[in-house]
Amino acid sequence: MATSLQRQALQRKIFYLGAVVVLLTGSLLWRKGVVEAKAAQLAVREEDVGDVEIVGQAVRLSMTGLRGMATCVLWMGAIEKQKKNQWNELELLVRAVTKLQPHFITPWLFQSWNLAYNVSVESDQPKEKYFYVSRGIQLLAEGERINRNDPNLRREMGFYHQHKICRSDENNVMRSLFDLSLIPPKDRDPNNFRNEKGEVDRKKLAEFCEQHPHLARRLHSPPLPYDPKREYPKFVCSSPEEVLQFLEDSRNIPSLYTEKLEDEAAYNAGEVKKNPRERFPVLPPRREQILDPEDWGGWTEDALPNKSVGERDATDAYYVAGAWYNYAQECVPDPSDKVPGQPKPISDAERTRKRIPRSMSIVIFRTAPARATTFIAERLQEEGWYDGEGFRLAKWFSEDELLRWLGAEKDGKIGRGTAWSGDAWRKATEAWKRFGRRNLLWFESTADEQNMNNLATQFAEEYRIGSGESPPVTPDRMSPEQRERYDAFMFMREYNTYRGLTNFHHFRVCSDIEAKEKTIQARKMFYEAEQLRVAQAFHRQALARYEDPRALNAWRELLIENEEFRKDDTVQDQTAEIQAKYLDLYLSQRREKIQQELALDLYLGQCGMPSPLGADWLTLTLHERAALQPAPEVSGPFDISVKGVPLISEGIRKAAAERRK
Repeated sequence: MATSLQRQALQRKIFYLGAVVVLLTGSLLWRKGVVEAKAAQLAVREEDVGDVEIVGQAVRLSMTGLRGMATCVLWMGAIEKQKKNQWNELELLVRAVTKLQPHFITPWLFQSWNLAYNVSVESDQPKEKYFYVSRGIQLLAEGERINRNDPNLRREMGFYHQHKICRSDENNVMRSLFDLSLIPPKDRDPNNFRNEKGEVDRKKLAEFCEQHPHLARRLHSPPLPYDPKREYPKFVCSSPEEVLQFLEDSRNIPSLYTEKLEDEAAYNAGEVKKNPRERFPVLPPRREQILDPEDWGGWTEDALPNKSVGERDATDAYYVAGAWYNYAQECVPDPSDKVPGQPKPISDAERTRKRIPRSMSIVIFRTAPARATTFIAERLQEEGWYDGEGFRLAKWFSEDELLRWLGAEKDGKIGRGTAWSGDAWRKATEAWKRFGRRNLLWFESTADEQNMNNLATQFAEEYRIGSGESPPVTPDRMSPEQRERYDAFMFMREYNTYRGLTNFHHFRVCSDIEAKEKTIQARKMFYEAEQLRVAQAFHRQALARYEDPRALNAWRELLIENEEFRKDDTVQDQTAEIQAKYLDLYLSQRREKIQQELALDLYLGQCGMPSPLGADWLTLTLHERAALQPAPEVSGPFDISVKGVPLISEGIRKAAAERRK
């Protein structure tokens, strides 16, 4: 028979067991009914934050309290691998770090930037640089999927595409590789363009160029560099053989499509990779509503592969960047409908999916989609796509071959029939107007703007304050009339501040003028003149392009007719560069004649002087030497003033001259 102590011990065990059951049941019910409901409301569950990665979750749970130390060890190991140029091991360690800290944004941002920037520049071949840029972007894309609704990750996705492909030092070859990523590997196989003898099948290559005019022109006649001190052509293929060699060297670049080693049947069918995470370029996922669908509605991961060959050929990394910039706008607060440039307060319902970007002012953050449309238009002009005239591949094929293979009705040119520049600038104009309306930086009429300005001025004069100062009074005890003037003053203060901060006026005015046919034709003539001068060294033909009435004269008329356009600092800087290039070309072609005439004028002026100060005709031939000739002074076509103001300000003129030294 049990003693009293044993009975007490048994009773305690039963009580403890019952307490455990009750507490466990209560905790489960509490978790189910309260904790999980609150977690769902605050969107802090794993599935609410982003895509759930099972393997990484299991590793993190097994690490318990050692996860932080393991992350530090792996991070230091990655730095050591980078120092030793052990890139494969570095990438493995980088991915291990992100597995351990999937919801800490910094590792995703830093390590993706490390691959796309630091590691890529260590490679010699552009193809290898392109590979590591793509790996950095894909790593960041994985971080964006795991950390949903983070505006910083989405914006950086766009910036990497824009900066490392379209604006890199080797942008011509990087853009060309990007084009190849959008072409099925079987369609760009160099063996497709060789005959039975292994020679170039010129007809098939010409047909390929007709399908991909942007890629073909970029390889045939690359855009000129921006720096006037380094005027030399970029990466170029001088012959059809070099084109095939470029295709051969670029066989295994990252792309949208399945490779032959992965699935031969899918390769032959030109199918895209089934896993969107393995595709390149990386695009945002499909969703029901897209901000600015007229610009970015078709730029999702499932829509790009279905675009036609021509649409994909005209695509560049700026389109992908714009899609990501637009996607990033969906997780920042909506613009205020009362104060220019300010966001609406984040409501409780939006708190889990709306965030303030941490890297810049929110109004600058919102300019990115419109800015991308401007980049697209500028890229088209940079590469020579102005109107529907098209381009002839004169270095690769004879005129007879082009007329026979591409069609006489097309004049043997590729890329005909599309108003490339005009269409792009009109889209940019509309994008900037939409941005201005949403952020209250655009008045629909000058009368509305003038009325608001008048009210703001009255308030400033009443209280003797400047336009950027804070009012010395609060609106609590103001009359309705005073409150109206106060609101107008505050509105215009923010209006002027954020228009200057975003440079909105410059982009709106310039995109509007650039869309005009006269501007497009002038830009086209300047482009052709520079191609003749730098790439082909045809100086006389280049001078004729500049002096064509559609070039310098037309540009001068545009400046005179559009006051806001000519006062823009960027336009003045471009005008100074145009004039400097023209005068260099003009003087190089006319210097001998001009200097001889000046020398003769000098002697004729001495004729009226008595001996021994008179002209010495026996030494006239000495003054034909360049060192003894007076330097000619020639006025440029833009050395004029409008209403007493020079077309090019003195400060910008000096800065342009300094750059060319």
